[in-house]
Amino acid sequence: MTIEEFCEKLVKLLSGLPASGFNGVDDSVMADLDSYAPVAEEVGMKQGKKLIENLSGVLKNCKKGASADENVSIRLTALDFYIKKIKSGSTEDL
Repeated sequence: MTIEEFCEKLVKLLSGLPASGFNGVDDSVMADLDSYAPVAEEVGMKQGKKLIENLSGVLKNCKKGASADENVSIRLTALDFYIKKIKSGSTEDL
């Protein structure tokens, strides 16, 4: 799988997240997100792996009521920015 193909799959997964109320994210989406972290590393997106793991962790905390939607939004925005930079041809060392 190429970085571009992986980014498209990741964007599709992220687009399925609700705009707010992240405590209701489906468990299958969480499992998919967790499975994407090692793939990100395989395709050379080391920082992307960290951002995916960070988002996943905060989503899990949000589902438990231990984190606010705002924290999820911040991580989601960071991952979105990273994906846009990768797609524009920027290198991994962002």
